[in-house]
Amino acid sequence: MGEFSNPHDRLIRSLFQEAEQAASFFRATLPATVVDLLDLDQLNLLPGTFISEELRESRSDLLIEVPLRSGERANIYVLFEHKSYVDPGVFVQLLGYLAEIHKRQFATQAGCRS
Repeated sequence: MGEFSNPHDRLIRSLFQEAEQAASFFRATLPATVVDLLDLDQLNLLPGTFISEELRESRSDLLIEVPLRSGERANIYVLFEHKSYVDPGVFVQLLGYLAEIHKRQFATQAGCRS
């Protein structure tokens, strides 16, 4: 992925690419009942982005896989989106990102079963 022109995107991406920093953020911001379910010492940044090519210069996202203490896996999708205006379409935008995540995971899992 190319260099972002937006310094906020560079800051967020550089912070969350450090597993220790990402784990610290989740411990500080997620409810304690959720943190207790996660094995944050084993989180893993997954490659790729779900933001379209035309929006990539102005938006940054990360997908982080975190094992649950139960042994199962959970994905945490981190999207920091700053809007300088009220955007009534933001929920449709987020649904699009979620659909792309699920499509990619389904394709990966289907490839494993073949």
